[in-house]
Amino acid sequence: MSKKTKWEERIGDLLGEFGLTRAEALKGHIKFDDKVGTINILDEVQPRMITVKNVDDAKRFAGVPDEDYHDALSKHFDIPAPWPEEKNHLAPADLEPKQKQDIKRAMISYVYGNSEKVKSYKDIINKVHFPMTVPLITGDTLIVYTSQTYPLDKNLVFDTIMVYKGGKINCQGNITVKAKSFVQSNEERYPPQAAKSFAVGDTSGEGSFYSVGADGPNGTPGGNGAAGGKGSKGSNATDGKHCTSAGNGGVGGNGTDGTTGGNGGDGQDGNCVTGDMGAITGTIILLSSGGDGGKGGTGGIGGDGGMGGDPGDTTTSCPNKASQGQGGNGGKGGKGGNGGNGGNGNALVFRYDASKSTGTCKLGTPKGLAGPGGAAGNPGAAGKGNPDGEGGKAGDVGQNGTRGKVGTVTVNGKPLG
Repeated sequence: MSKKTKWEERIGDLLGEFGLTRAEALKGHIKFDDKVGTINILDEVQPRMITVKNVDDAKRFAGVPDEDYHDALSKHFDIPAPWPEEKNHLAPADLEPKQKQDIKRAMISYVYGNSEKVKSYKDIINKVHFPMTVPLITGDTLIVYTSQTYPLDKNLVFDTIMVYKGGKINCQGNITVKAKSFVQSNEERYPPQAAKSFAVGDTSGEGSFYSVGADGPNGTPGGNGAAGGKGSKGSNATDGKHCTSAGNGGVGGNGTDGTTGGNGGDGQDGNCVTGDMGAITGTIILLSSGGDGGKGGTGGIGGDGGMGGDPGDTTTSCPNKASQGQGGNGGKGGKGGNGGNGGNGNALVFRYDASKSTGTCKLGTPKGLAGPGGAAGNPGAAGKGNPDGEGGKAGDVGQNGTRGKVGTVTVNGKPLG
């Protein structure tokens, strides 16, 4: 009988605390042979619900051991002022909103950062947030084919995770992913039952194991301005001893301005994620990044100027012709909407047993790009007349958003990249 690895011993102990044996939990394959694109793992398996008794158990199960913490991660944790010990008696219902926010921030820092920095909060965290029921997905093997992306917001423990080239695991919650073996294959292998026409996917991408926030939505286009109305007809000539000549047509109405395009939405931030692997094979691309900011909407088009009014009718005794009215001015184009800000990356802490591994880790290309400002709306055309009106002016280009901050990835306690 082979000796258990350190990972097997550690995970076996953790599962045992939740009433599970390793043999019971790590069984069953999860793969989607007939799908490409984004895969909802909950279509195949439902998570177990486990009870975490206190914040120290949460840190051991899903967080970052203090010995793996690196100061490079500190920028991702908003450390609140120390918690007064004399306030530990407060019931959750008696806490002020600011106190609740501080306790939640401290809990995130305790679990995923250096617990020593927020140790004054330990008792109140346990009082407010624990015991906590959390979802856990377990199994023997998880296969991610080329062109598949698994967005995960549940904790995951598997014996083996197999990712083919172009397959992606995007952690979209503050979660942990654990596996005895994480294999990153350089082979492209598409889902065997997917139709050929649908099995051609992007084999590059942000990374194979990462946390990237969702992109912000694009702004909506501005509304177009209304066209100016046609000028009124000039008065008709009248016969008589003193005839009245025909009148000139009225001035065409001005087009109204286009409206401003909608602003692009901000990209969402990445999450705090831990990857806890026994052994790794191949080159695993890691990344923590925010999503891209959305594009600003294009400004609306200015309305066209109205046509000058028709001249009045002449008569036999008053044959002098009148002029068409002046054309209306075109409306101004709307301003382009502002681009959304890129989301910020977070802390991704990855560890594995180097003595059992042949693989390496590489930093992926971050997202979190600034959304570009929307294009200026075109001006409205000049209305025809005598003389023609003036054309409108183009709108202003929207402002670009701000690029998000790149997250921090550490591997076995050292920053990557």
